[in-house]
Amino acid sequence: MLELPLAAACSWAPRDGKGGRRASDFLPGRRGTSPALSNVERTVKIIILLLLVLSAGCSTTPPVSTFTVEGYVHAGPTCPTMQEPPDPDCADRPVPNAEVIVWGPADNEVARAKTDAQGRFRLELPAGSYILVPQPVKGLLGTAPMQDFIVPGAGLLDVAYDTGIR
Repeated sequence: MLELPLAAACSWAPRDGKGGRRASDFLPGRRGTSPALSNVERTVKIIILLLLVLSAGCSTTPPVSTFTVEGYVHAGPTCPTMQEPPDPDCADRPVPNAEVIVWGPADNEVARAKTDAQGRFRLELPAGSYILVPQPVKGLLGTAPMQDFIVPGAGLLDVAYDTGIR
C-alpha cells in the first residue's frame, strides 16, 4: 500500500512523516484510524447521546392552565299560559343528556359535554374565546341558540330550549 507523509496534514502524525500509516487507514468505517480520531468521534457520539437523553424529558410547550366552565340547560315554557306571580309548577325543567359542543377560535371543536339529570354540565378549558353550540334534543323545538363566551369569566352558561308550549 501507499504510505503518505502525514506530518503536514495531521498534527497527531509523527513529525518525521514515518508513522507507518497507510491511506486506507483513514477511510470511513476502517479500524485503522488513529486513536485521536476515534476519541474525537467517541466524544462527539457521547455528547450527542447525552443531549438526546437530556432533551427527551423536556417539553416544548409549557402546561396550559385550564378553567372550569359550568352551564345549566333547561326547557320552557312548561305551562300553556304565563301567570303572575309565576306558578312554581310551571318553571322551566332541566334537560338531562343534552349535548353541547364548544368550538375554539380556529373553528375547531375543543370540547363536548352532556348534561346530568339536573341539566348541568361542566368543562375544563384554557383561556380564550369560544362558542357554545347546543345540539338538538328529541322532543324539544329546534335547538337552543349558540352563545359566545370568554374564559375565564364566563360565569354560569344558561342554555334555554323551547318546548313549543304556548
